[in-house]
Amino acid sequence: MMKTIAYTMGSAVAALVLLTGCATTFRPWELEKVQPGMTRQDVEHVLGAPDSVSTNNGTVYLHYSYAESYVPPAPESDPRAYRTEQPLRRNAVRRSLEISRYVVKLADDKVIDYAETPDVP
Repeated sequence: MMKTIAYTMGSAVAALVLLTGCATTFRPWELEKVQPGMTRQDVEHVLGAPDSVSTNNGTVYLHYSYAESYVPPAPESDPRAYRTEQPLRRNAVRRSLEISRYVVKLADDKVIDYAETPDVP
């Protein structure tokens, strides 16, 4: 029984580590530093390289994504405390699996807008 629990927990931790490895260095709170008129180079200096770039009728879209990383804590020596914190851990795991997507819109190599975009699989 203990081997099964250890294996299951180990698998969950490995999956979270892999997901965290895919995370970008982009931080959404840095978007407030992006101003209309900035160049693409300025934007990438502030936000880093985009995950992808697309164009439509001369407009360039820099696509960024963000996911919180979560590393589960080790069980405490007191099982009651571990159970008490379980809802908090479950919420942290849920947030860590959500991906927020953002786009910065440029025309003539100048920022005209940015926004959070719907999560489309």
